[in-house]
Amino acid sequence: MLTFEELRIKNFLSFGEEEQVVRFDKIKGVRWIYGENLDEGTSVLSEQYEEEEAKAGNGAGKSSFPIAIGWILFGEVLKRKNIKLNRIANRKTGKHVKGWLTFTANNVRYRIERYRQYKSLGNGLFLYKQKSIGTDDGSVPDEWEDLSRDETNETQDLINNIILINHQTFMKSILFARDDMTDFLEMSPPKRAEIFENIIQLSKFQGLWNNNYNKLLAIRKVLTG
Repeated sequence: MLTFEELRIKNFLSFGEEEQVVRFDKIKGVRWIYGENLDEGTSVLSEQYEEEEAKAGNGAGKSSFPIAIGWILFGEVLKRKNIKLNRIANRKTGKHVKGWLTFTANNVRYRIERYRQYKSLGNGLFLYKQKSIGTDDGSVPDEWEDLSRDETNETQDLINNIILINHQTFMKSILFARDDMTDFLEMSPPKRAEIFENIIQLSKFQGLWNNNYNKLLAIRKVLTG
């Protein structure tokens, strides 16, 4: 099971230099998120949707939160709204994009740190696993093990093996946006089936079934001589 705990983003789309922090572990129940755009023209979203921004709350950064989670996990962004990876930086800064996501998977706590054009870290990707929990007062910090590899794609492979879901399935299921509904319904039946199979991890269970079936065949062969 994948459980988000904390999101930290900086200079990402409509979010500027001041780091934004969302503590999912402090949020209980359903929450309505509403924002007022006080910073028009600072992001890719506001540049491409000026007419929509005239409406209350548009361009305030509500959509940036799920997009940021997808970027941190997979290094990809939504293809809808024409958001491009090389334009995710806030327009005022133009670089130094930072995204941290802390989560638990199978009762193990992890933290992903992803950067783009960020000072000495460049386009770095780092993965950490918690080794020990610090004290509440912060006098003893949490201890983390660095699982990162030298190559970004190798680190991404480690992340994929932990979360066991791809970007498309993630954005079309866990973060199923309002305007994704039409896209999903217009997909071909095989494509929709693929997304559902990824959601329930059907391939994993299929592999277990095949393995057990082969074991049964081997046992039958021994018993029948």
